[in-house]
Amino acid sequence: MRGCARPASHRPECDPPPSRWARGSRRRPPKGVSAAVARVIELRPAEEGPPSLTLRVGDLLMVWATGARVRSGADSLELLGPFLIGVLGTDGQVHAPEGLPSKVALVARRSGRAEIDFALGGPWPALRRMTMTLVVE
Repeated sequence: MRGCARPASHRPECDPPPSRWARGSRRRPPKGVSAAVARVIELRPAEEGPPSLTLRVGDLLMVWATGARVRSGADSLELLGPFLIGVLGTDGQVHAPEGLPSKVALVARRSGRAEIDFALGGPWPALRRMTMTLVVE
């Protein structure tokens, strides 16, 4: 684009390069990664949560829980960790409550099965556990 006079639309060599977004959208996904757009799935497990859930590679699962442990299948599902929910205040600061984490994030990395234990509720004796089987397609 150096040396091109404005307006640049009359000569193709003066046109700006396509944006990173456009270049990225035309690339083929890496081997083993779904071409579909990944989803963010939010799960609020109740006393009797679903025993299993099917995810696609790349999906992000946000579970309302205070903690989690991958019992099996760590190669197909990555536990990112427990998080506190924060909000951006009008003062430009991020505000988060004190106390236990409120969400656990997991990412589906590869096809397979994983068994996850979730910790729900507060500290002992109110702590409850729930086990789920997650299938990644």
